[in-house]
Amino acid sequence: MVGFKVKRLVLLLLLLLSASSLLFSATLPDEDMAALTKAVNQLYFPLSGDELYCNIIDYEERGNLSFLTVSLSGTERVLVYERGKHLEKNIYNAFHDVLLYNPDFNMVSPCLDYITARERSSISIEGKHPYTARFTLKNLEGTPVALYDIKERTGEAVIFEPVWIGSEMTGLQLEKTRSLELNGLVRFGPNGVSTLAAGLSCNTPIKRIKALLRVDTKELTFAAGLGTTLSLTTLTNSHFTLFEDGRLNASFLVGFDSLDDFKLSGGFTICYEHFINNHYFWGIGYERMASEKVLNTGIVMKVGYVL
Repeated sequence: MVGFKVKRLVLLLLLLLSASSLLFSATLPDEDMAALTKAVNQLYFPLSGDELYCNIIDYEERGNLSFLTVSLSGTERVLVYERGKHLEKNIYNAFHDVLLYNPDFNMVSPCLDYITARERSSISIEGKHPYTARFTLKNLEGTPVALYDIKERTGEAVIFEPVWIGSEMTGLQLEKTRSLELNGLVRFGPNGVSTLAAGLSCNTPIKRIKALLRVDTKELTFAAGLGTTLSLTTLTNSHFTLFEDGRLNASFLVGFDSLDDFKLSGGFTICYEHFINNHYFWGIGYERMASEKVLNTGIVMKVGYVL
């Protein structure tokens, strides 16, 4: 009798598992599930993998559009995306869009309050922070997930320009940090390496303007100047890392070509820079530096570190 009950229980469990599997397969196609899993792992779980979860609630197709309802740690969101050859990209973008505003992450102020296609902003930052300030966005575990510079101030709102975006969501905490950046530079001229340089830059009270110091170690020359940067996210709204975490940097320098007779030199550098994370970045560009007798031009390669 006991054996018969055990057999019935096992059979019932098998039927339930089979029904769940069939229901799950009917709810979300395999290719959609794979794309959703990738998007969740890249965009949502980095916010705090120990505390967050994502469950599928419902799925419906209406013509070429799919409507996928998910529960993000208890809050329902509806993903709307097109089917077709760009399915993975469409699901990624749809999931990114539903994370733009999440009132459940109301952490200690200041926090990120709004995200639009090209801007991030906060109305919970107290005081008037100058353009020298830089802010780190932190997830629920206190790990940096994005880095912003101040783009402008409008009334009570602070508008940010992204420097690096790992993952982001409104409601996460903002923490003020330094804008100092160290970099090493190599310039390649017609005859090989023409200079090795080390530099330091930081934000200034003037919007989008950086102060620069540089030492060319090969000739032991010193220079100072100003630079400006432009985030490619504000231009393209692309989630591809080379655009989302990239910026254009233009620098103008004036210095001494020789400390013996203090001959002036100067020039400019135009560079594309890409942030790997909130600390490290690399760049490639073109430089033209001139003194009274010498003109040096060439391709420059750069690596940098954010303090």
